[in-house]
Amino acid sequence: NINNNINNDINNFPYGSRNDNNHNSLPTTLLKSASSGTGTMTPLTTLLASLNSVESSIKAMVSTPDLNLNSRVQVSRAVFGEGQTQSVSRDALEAVAGGGNVVAAKVLKWRSIKASISRIEKASARRSSSLPVASQSSPSSSPSSP
Repeated sequence: NINNNINNDINNFPYGSRNDNNHNSLPTTLLKSASSGTGTMTPLTTLLASLNSVESSIKAMVSTPDLNLNSRVQVSRAVFGEGQTQSVSRDALEAVAGGGNVVAAKVLKWRSIKASISRIEKASARRSSSLPVASQSSPSSSPSSP
């Protein structure tokens, strides 16, 4: 019964499941990390793993391993089909995702995770730049006695 609960938790995890064709889904990544003794993941690490999982899933769904999700043209073709270049704005993707287009829904999820990663990285950069910098001056030398 415990094993069934664990399997249900893993399969219902929001970033993919063991039944996905993507063998690097986040649950698998988390389980591998935990079993190797490195199970503590920072929010950034978790988001990066999620981003990787969603990206791999999209590429597998559209059978395009070299898909560039930053390319509007490539995303349009992935969502709407080859030869079609339509808007891939958030509104357009939400409309087709609402109609059942799973690729559009995954692209929206990928963009959302990417935006979260960007916010964390910017906040981290601001924190690092506001930290006081240790003095670079050389230690004062004491005068030598004659």
